[in-house]
Amino acid sequence: MRRATRSVLALSMLLASAAGAQAPFVGAWFTEGTENHHHFLVVIANKPDHTFEKHFRYFDTCVDQRRSAETGAWKLTGARYFEQTLTVNGHSTSMADPYYRGTFDIGRMDGGLVVMTDEVTHLTWRLQRVADDFKVPDGGCTS
Repeated sequence: MRRATRSVLALSMLLASAAGAQAPFVGAWFTEGTENHHHFLVVIANKPDHTFEKHFRYFDTCVDQRRSAETGAWKLTGARYFEQTLTVNGHSTSMADPYYRGTFDIGRMDGGLVVMTDEVTHLTWRLQRVADDFKVPDGGCTS
């Protein structure tokens, strides 16, 4: 479960900024996926100051099981997105723990869609731009 959280966090950092292309990464993004046998949906808010907030909902057969939140910092360098999770559910993380750091290779950045691959898990994530007030849909199954 911690790995799933780490992967999604890394994804959000990829979206958050880029040295000349920072503005397209700032805003709200939505993704969903399965990692470590946990299906989750997440809304990522990447801010212009290179911080992020992530709100997760975990599901089992489309039934909402639990929620969690993370905050951290992101950086985009070329086609690589880096993130560092600083808090999980309001509790500080260890910056020395590699579990809370993520690196993603960006395969596609096309307006409202970003496709990137986690360098550790090799999972590919598709993030879609959403409205700033977007909430995870009830029911938990969008695909």
